[in-house]
Amino acid sequence: MVKIKTVGVLGGTGGLGTYITNNLASSGLFDVTVFTRAGNPSLPAGVKSAPINYDDVDSLTESFRGQDAIVAVIPGHLAELQFKPIEAAIKAGVHRFIPSEYGVDIRNPMVRKMPFMKTKQEIEQRLVDAAKEGKLTYTSIYGGGFVEWVLSYEELMPISQRKFNIQNDGNIPFSITKMNDYAKAVVGALSHPEDTENEVMLIESYRPTQLQILESAKEVLPGDWQVEYVDMDKNAEIAEQKMFAGQFDIPVVDPMVFKIMFTPGYGGQIDEIHNDLAGITRMTDKELKKIIKSFA
Repeated sequence: MVKIKTVGVLGGTGGLGTYITNNLASSGLFDVTVFTRAGNPSLPAGVKSAPINYDDVDSLTESFRGQDAIVAVIPGHLAELQFKPIEAAIKAGVHRFIPSEYGVDIRNPMVRKMPFMKTKQEIEQRLVDAAKEGKLTYTSIYGGGFVEWVLSYEELMPISQRKFNIQNDGNIPFSITKMNDYAKAVVGALSHPEDTENEVMLIESYRPTQLQILESAKEVLPGDWQVEYVDMDKNAEIAEQKMFAGQFDIPVVDPMVFKIMFTPGYGGQIDEIHNDLAGITRMTDKELKKIIKSFA
């Protein structure tokens, strides 16, 4: 029976990484080390930190020796930084690698056609190949957009600004997941290693429509709201043309991400949920309103 005791968090010095590190530490199940190329981060009691060199496989291999699992928490635009750590994890005898996904289900055929998903697919394939060769196991975790990002991002619903950019008609339900629930999923994956071996975990904190969130926001934060209806399909069409021409900046990627989130069939709705395995309880409408108010 496989048991995971030592866990390295790769790049976990802020945002989701902080939630993952804290949940791993507070579970009492693991010895946790945060690997970062920045300075020593502020960490929970008992959590160690170690410097990392993403460019040197041999150095990474030495750093990873003795780790049962590596959990990558690397921003999407830096996804390629995972290739060398994966090779190092294989060389160091790491048992489980959790890639930095934490978003849409990239297995969706419509999503796979998008050029900016190419690197994530290559990472996915490298892990699948390594697993088939018996060199490593993996668990990928998908749960839609972060609740915290959706409610603060300038181009979506920046609650603090009393603004709402509704993509198309705003009536499509979409999956969102709290960062803390993603962190719970990591703990769930590593504490049930046999159940999650070479598998995808699908989680979800809440499934609203944009208009439902707007209604809740107006209820808890009354006053003037600036609401704009955006032609998402037109913006996505323009962005896709620019993408195939080689442009990959944020103004181009955003409309494609929104298309995934708010278009039926693109994987924005996460089904076959594994919330129970991760100990995740779905948010209530009351909890959503509380979170919205916290962004005011």
